[in-house]
This record gives sequence, C-alpha cells and structure tokens, in this order.
Amino acid sequence: MRDSNLQQRRLMAAAIDIAIGLGLAVALGVTFLVGKSIVGAVLGRYSALTILVERSFFLLITLLLLAYTLARDVLGGGRSLGKKSQEIRVVSAAGSSLTLLDSAKRNGLFAIGAAMGVLTAMVQLVPCLGAALGCLLLPLAILAGLASLAVAGVELVQIIQEPSGVRFGDRIAGTRVVE
Repeated sequence: MRDSNLQQRRLMAAAIDIAIGLGLAVALGVTFLVGKSIVGAVLGRYSALTILVERSFFLLITLLLLAYTLARDVLGGGRSLGKKSQEIRVVSAAGSSLTLLDSAKRNGLFAIGAAMGVLTAMVQLVPCLGAALGCLLLPLAILAGLASLAVAGVELVQIIQEPSGVRFGDRIAGTRVVE
C-alpha cells in the first residue's frame, strides 16, 4: 500500500542528500585546488614532492567522498541529514537499527563514481606510470560519475513507482524507510 506522505518525505530527503553530496564534492574540490596552489607555491610547482603531496591529498578527498556516500545513513542512527530533516529513518527489514554494512549495501549503487575516483587516485600515486594510467582511466571515471547520477534518477523513480516505496538499494540491503 502506498503511503504518499512518506513517499514525499523520502523524495525531499533524497533531494537534500543529493544537494549535500554535491556541495561536499564542490567544497572538497575547491579545498583541493587551494591546497594544490599552496603546496605548489611552497615546494615548487613541478617538484616530485609537490606531485606526491597533491596526489595523496586527492586520494584523501576521494576517500572522504566515498566514505560519506556509503555511510551517510548510519552516521545519524539510520538518518542521513536529509532523512533527519524529514523525520524519517532507515531500519533493517526486521525493524532493527541500521549497521554500517547495511548502509554501504544500500548506498553502494550511488558510490560507483566515488569508487572509481578512489581507484584513479590510488593509481596516480605510482611514480611515472601512474600519471599515464590515470589519464587512461579518466573516461571510465567520467562514465562512472554519470552512472552514479543515472542510478540516483532510477532510484528516485523506484520510490515513486513502487507501491511500498522500496528502491533497489533497499532490496539489496534488506532495509526500509520508516517514520
């Protein structure tokens, strides 16, 4: 049976969570660019140490984005910031509290782009060869980011079309959203 009030609150929570994720990505990207400029000015733009520091910082940023994407529902006791604002939460199908593994399974589909970013950042840490491989991985990283956006769209449609409002991520993790 369809609960339109819960459905509307889930959609609003999803919009808030997407905006927060994008905002976090932009903020970390700006932080990276500022940090890169500072490191370049201090250590010299083309020194090996500068390149290593920049690539390590990029890896840290991509790991933070991946961690947020996978763990956002468990950080607030089954409530992402969007869900908290809408007074809803995620629980297991049995009604128990959400675990980190449940949250990772539930949000794993959204993490495709972030995971590819981590892989690219890790590869780029390899001297000489890493830069070339990183360039080769760029098209895949772009596709992975686009896939994450497409998945988000499909998941939103699932919330609307499924009578129970259960999306693919909920089926994978064995979770549900409750008031």
